[in-house]
Amino acid sequence: DEKILLLIHASNLMLTLPEKVQVHLIDQKRGVELAIFRKCRNVVSFSKTLEEAEVNLQAIFKTIQDRYDLFEKEDVVDIAEYNGAFPDNPLPLLIVVIDEFSMLRSSKRATHIIEDIAAIGRAAGCHLLLSTQRPDSDVLNGKIKANVPIVLGLKTRNELNSRIILDEPGLEKLRGMGHGVLRYCGEFTELQTMRLEPEKARQYLAPTRKP
Repeated sequence: DEKILLLIHASNLMLTLPEKVQVHLIDQKRGVELAIFRKCRNVVSFSKTLEEAEVNLQAIFKTIQDRYDLFEKEDVVDIAEYNGAFPDNPLPLLIVVIDEFSMLRSSKRATHIIEDIAAIGRAAGCHLLLSTQRPDSDVLNGKIKANVPIVLGLKTRNELNSRIILDEPGLEKLRGMGHGVLRYCGEFTELQTMRLEPEKARQYLAPTRKP
């Protein structure tokens, strides 16, 4: 379920105009899960090892810091105000997609950068899409959870996993097969996600690939 859901979200991102969205992909399984998106024109970095992830995360955080310097110079508070003031030269949104986020926890450097991005990235137009099949309190710590406003949980093994994800029980009672619960602004919505096979995703993505 988690892999199909990530495939759907990532496919939607790639179909967005590249001048509006830049995507950074981090896939610790040697790139096999997210390789389908690697050649899409929105993708500006692709990390398949821990070392590559650390380098690219540091570069992303440097971009966020540079944007804050720019906002201070132009006397604006965030990317929305900046793009409104400079419509001819807007800043693109930055989306960082991390598959199996738990595998990055072995790197304190990567973890600290992700925590910093989660804390200050949104105002600068940088958003995290984190995916994991093994939710626990070490993976989804308080610093990250406090700065992740939207959470989608699928069926879990037990109530404890549900509480780690949603701060509420219930995910353990879902039927599986894409059945999930969305938490947004304190509200919970039960939903059923679609199933998207890799081959069908490749067909949708064909027009977005780099020449």
